[in-house]
Amino acid sequence: MIYQKLKKLSSLRSAARAIIPSGIRPAARALLGERRNLKELNLVEALAGEASNLATIEHYLVANFVPVRQPMIMISQAMRSGGTLLSQLFDDHPQVLMHPFELKTGYPGKWDWPPISPSKPASENFRYLFELTTLTLLKRGYSKGERDEASSHPFLLVPSLQRAVFEKYCERFEVKTNRDIFDAYFTSYFNAWLNYRGLIEDTRYVSAFLPRLSSSEVLTDEFFDTWPDGHMISVLRDPLSFYASAKQYGRKYQETEFTGFDQAIGFWRASAEGMLRNAGKYGDRLTVVCFEDLTQETRSTMTHLCTRLGLDFDKSLLMPTFNGRAIKANSSFEVTTHGLTNHRKDRLCVLDDEEKRIIAESCTPLYETVRTRLAVGSSTAIAAVSK
Repeated sequence: MIYQKLKKLSSLRSAARAIIPSGIRPAARALLGERRNLKELNLVEALAGEASNLATIEHYLVANFVPVRQPMIMISQAMRSGGTLLSQLFDDHPQVLMHPFELKTGYPGKWDWPPISPSKPASENFRYLFELTTLTLLKRGYSKGERDEASSHPFLLVPSLQRAVFEKYCERFEVKTNRDIFDAYFTSYFNAWLNYRGLIEDTRYVSAFLPRLSSSEVLTDEFFDTWPDGHMISVLRDPLSFYASAKQYGRKYQETEFTGFDQAIGFWRASAEGMLRNAGKYGDRLTVVCFEDLTQETRSTMTHLCTRLGLDFDKSLLMPTFNGRAIKANSSFEVTTHGLTNHRKDRLCVLDDEEKRIIAESCTPLYETVRTRLAVGSSTAIAAVSK
């Protein structure tokens, strides 16, 4: 009984004086010696991984997770158009929970809306949403845009902990809608990301990046049905600049979806047409920014976005980062320094004259229409097209 009290009280000497009469202090000293032996035993157990281990951390975080119920900012447009850059500019903003890479909660593919349902068990919904990319990043670190493990940044998200937080969320809160399920997922994601630098409770939005979602009317409708308070940002890139990047990327990384001219230009047109359609349907819940403004007029463009979203401007918006660490641009062309890179017209030399002619005829008029009618910062920008 005396030993148990000594073990629980924070000050061992004070505890001994409080419960042991002065006449038996020698016995107390013996107990203190036993306590020192216990300390050594606890140390041995801890170093052996038998105590104070990952299970201890998991138990604490599952019991004390911070819910993520903020509205979603979805960044979506054609690939190779600046979506990754915009997500990296938002990365270290204290009011944004930025998912760090392409969102891959689709099932069975990343461009399929997951078949989640409140009627299904939490374990099944988690299986649909879990991103296998997490496993690779946990082993190798994050290196998008840098392409070598020596430049990777640590990403410590534990899948078993994420699942435990997800299931505890579903147990603690009533899950009635698909939004509730996504809230459980992002709660599990950011609480299980052990080295995440931000404070979840200080944020106003959660944000993610998924190219081509905005090109699909069905997926865009799913997004806004799930997040009625959500916002979509689409980046519009000059079609010549887009295809120069796509063509170089396809060569450099053997990406088959960029090797065909018609296919790549089809992606660009679907994205631009999607911006017009989505603006007409969802009005000021869509914001369009130009890639060229994002890279050359970064401060003014990000200031416009903050005003539109109700965010405070923060200097972190001027530097692409991963979890607060400066990173290199995810460019198709050679990048030697961290931070933003200027779009250089000499990169268009990778295009031949016939490609330039076709793009000028089939894409440039559409580009000018979207830019002048929708792009943030344009004097003729409007909130919606249908009016």
